[in-house]
Amino acid sequence: MAVDEEDPDRLAPHEVETALSQMDGADWARAERMARALVCGVHEITSEDLLQEALTKLLSGERRFPRSSHPLVVLKTAMHSEASNLRRRAIKGPIDGHVTVTADYDDELDEPFGPQVEAVDSRTPEDAVVAKDQLEYIYKCLEGDEELELVAMAWADGLRGQDAADAAGLDMKAYDAARKRLDRKLSSPALGRREA
Repeated sequence: MAVDEEDPDRLAPHEVETALSQMDGADWARAERMARALVCGVHEITSEDLLQEALTKLLSGERRFPRSSHPLVVLKTAMHSEASNLRRRAIKGPIDGHVTVTADYDDELDEPFGPQVEAVDSRTPEDAVVAKDQLEYIYKCLEGDEELELVAMAWADGLRGQDAADAAGLDMKAYDAARKRLDRKLSSPALGRREA
């Protein structure tokens, strides 16, 4: 996909590289934690692969990097999209990623017993579906409000108060307003009612 250098709302590849290089160690740790959460249910790649794929697509210009967005939010969106695409492909594909088929041999006879099937994932299908569904729903509810996303990431790191405000890059007044909005959103009865 060609990069449109004329789009003023999109960072050019060299600007993307600059924005990503300004992320500190805490931001990269958050990105790695997000990748671990988002890769749940995707068997063909690791969290490191997911993060690398998102970075590659952002740096190449294949994925859009909005000029006014925080790099961590852009990374989360790119990883979420990539993981969703992989899940969709796995569901529609002919291979079941939940099992491993191996041939076992009898040491004395040196003959195969035949294919042996071993479970790869010990979670029940219901557990995986519920966890994936909840995670995607929470991300969807927070989409579009960058401050809420950053505060939620800080909270996921166990940070509160001034530490959370610093991690989100907000002053205390802005953090307090975002905290109240996030509390309301997460405790809203509407959060339990999902649209079909």
